[in-house]
Amino acid sequence: MLDDRTIAIVKALDPTGLDILLTLLEAPATERGIIDALKVGQTTVDRHLTQLAKASLVSREPGKPHAPNLAWQVNHPAEIDALLQRLLDLADAVEATSRVQRDSARSHLARARAGRLGIRVAESPATP
Repeated sequence: MLDDRTIAIVKALDPTGLDILLTLLEAPATERGIIDALKVGQTTVDRHLTQLAKASLVSREPGKPHAPNLAWQVNHPAEIDALLQRLLDLADAVEATSRVQRDSARSHLARARAGRLGIRVAESPATP
């Protein structure tokens, strides 16, 4: 089973959470700066910053808890950069696998269609 910290990190990495992390990897930003950069609502940004902070992925500069002009920053930027790069690599690998599977299904469909129509189809060479 996964520990609570790992689960919190995974939960925080939805599309908006990832966009916020990418924004903050460029430079620390206030909540308003994030809202303006991403063109999303204040409630959405606040909720995602809370999730990211709970996962210890981001933190706010010291000050009053609800001061609007305090900048948020990424904790462990090198590790988060590496994590996001690995996620992108995984997405590429999954997409490549999916593409191969879709191509195989299309080929199978074409052979089945040809068989129903009484057309003989030449076997294509296996792909590496």
